[in-house]
Amino acid sequence: MSVPKRQLILGTAGHIDHGKTTLVAKLTGVDTDRLPEEQRRGMTIDIGFAKLMLGDYELGIVDVPGHERFVRNMLAGATGNDLAMLVVAADDSVMPQTREHLEILKLLDLQFGVVVITKCDLVEEDLLELVEQEVHELVVGTFLDGAAIVRTSATDGAGIDELRSQIFKVCNQIEAGSISGISRMAVDRCFVVKGQGTVVTGSVASGLIRIGDEMELLPTGQRLRVRSLQSHDQVMEYVQQGQRAAIGLGGVHHRQVERGNELATIGYLKPTRLITATLTVSRSSPWPVKHRSQVRLHIGTGQVVATITLFSVNKLMPGETATVQLHLADPITVTCGQPFVIRQVSPVSTLGGGLVLQSTPARIARNNLAQIQQAELFGLQKSRDRAVAAIRSYGMSAWTDLDLCRDAKIDIDQVAAILSQLRSMGIMVDLPIGPQRIDRLHQKTITELSERIVESVKRYLVDHALQACVPRAVLAEQIRSHCDDALFIVLLQELADDGQVLLDGDTVALPDYVPQMDKIEQLLYQSVLKAYQTGGFQPPAPAELAQKHETPLPLVRQMIDLAVTQNKLKHLGGSLYLCAEVEKILRARVSKAIIQSGGMTISQIRQLLATSRKFAVPLCEYLDRQGITCRQGDIRVLGVRARELERVVR
Repeated sequence: MSVPKRQLILGTAGHIDHGKTTLVAKLTGVDTDRLPEEQRRGMTIDIGFAKLMLGDYELGIVDVPGHERFVRNMLAGATGNDLAMLVVAADDSVMPQTREHLEILKLLDLQFGVVVITKCDLVEEDLLELVEQEVHELVVGTFLDGAAIVRTSATDGAGIDELRSQIFKVCNQIEAGSISGISRMAVDRCFVVKGQGTVVTGSVASGLIRIGDEMELLPTGQRLRVRSLQSHDQVMEYVQQGQRAAIGLGGVHHRQVERGNELATIGYLKPTRLITATLTVSRSSPWPVKHRSQVRLHIGTGQVVATITLFSVNKLMPGETATVQLHLADPITVTCGQPFVIRQVSPVSTLGGGLVLQSTPARIARNNLAQIQQAELFGLQKSRDRAVAAIRSYGMSAWTDLDLCRDAKIDIDQVAAILSQLRSMGIMVDLPIGPQRIDRLHQKTITELSERIVESVKRYLVDHALQACVPRAVLAEQIRSHCDDALFIVLLQELADDGQVLLDGDTVALPDYVPQMDKIEQLLYQSVLKAYQTGGFQPPAPAELAQKHETPLPLVRQMIDLAVTQNKLKHLGGSLYLCAEVEKILRARVSKAIIQSGGMTISQIRQLLATSRKFAVPLCEYLDRQGITCRQGDIRVLGVRARELERVVR
């Protein structure tokens, strides 16, 4: 059984007419200029593709145009490259697009490559040495510093074997990673094949894609079935990361797909119109980048107009780096750590580039140092640290393992181990909310929301000085913008268990809290309590107390509500209140009498309580609601709750 070859993507770069396409043809035997106009003009306009077999490696070559008008196509082709081949013509030496292409490769975070000097048969040796010296000076301080410089000639094939050898050596330097469990491919072409329908091509960035897989097309969110697979005209059962692929899709018209779209594992990518990133302005940029300036963002195989927000400065000079936010004219899909390039809209030139920090962030206020520092945590080296930053950013929102992979730049196979570490460290908490719901929250998020709940109680009591508690419904409404009702109930109970709040029915109070009253209010409060204590089973109505004390009725009602929250009074319904001790006597006296007699009428209960029918009726109805009594026709018998209490006593 043959061992599968390792898949890598090799991209070309260099000035127009420096022989990139001819060089690829010499290496592979494939002319990548597929468009009729390219063949007519002898100039590469769009990206082309070929396959190169080198020992244990199968390289997909992406040939890019060198003309400055087609740099946008070069950027689309450079996405996802594992190594680069910078091409310089001996008869032209280093030219503007040579420099710009190299700068773009640096901005796209490429780490490996070779330099090729073409057309060496057209110049003398002394000029060739000068060209080679210029190339050395060009690559100093870049990823090509120290890379092999191979002299070639397409005319006689000189140096082609040496070039293959040097490419092979570079391939050996690239560390082999495991195949990700998440599939992703940026689309660089879309067309129709007769008998197959819509076909998209691209370089597989991660994972495996198999025939029959259901994938998501972004940013539209359509779910599509993979109907066929090819790689360099060879029918495949699957394609994998580092491989060029042509994917036949069912359920979508080719006009619904365009360059820059992505195919991915369902649920992995999310469309966004705002990203947070680190941005470096190229030292070679002719202009600084200003706050609110409009640029063209190149990321993946797509491009979109973006407006830059700078936080602490009004402009970034060439060579400077800062954390920024990019506001996008159209939705795109990105992941943490993904490289990008920005170019001036007009006149067109490369300004700089950087790495995505947050793929779906909240808007950051200018000069908000805390928010900026939180965003910068996504650039940390350790996967665990980025995971902590992501979970913190989710707040109370639900998230999936795929969300964490996208936002923290970790593979799906790492998630379980990282989350286990965070649980053991007490950083992440699994909070049971219901039978089928467990919220995964950062401990600081829980602490902040709990503190917010307590602060809301305090604030309410300050605003309502004569109240000792907050209605739960009012508190829930104040917190609803921060969490849903189910999570609020769980956190409120935890606060009660910790002794930070007191729960009593439908109210929330603070331990040892005493409402602040002036002397007049204190006298009124004591007078209200005394009136109910002496009133017994014929208590006064709030309006009667207001008239008696020549006090506004709302103030009297506040005093009564305060007494209820302090368990001094019991609200029986409507405007009927009883002293708490009297209410206890009511329960005990009526229960005992019914146990002895087997049942009582309202008239008998009225006589038992020495009250009038005006009060006896609502008192009996209250006892019915409490389960102390139960009405059977005109008779009250012992209620369910009273019978349970009786059994407990016995």
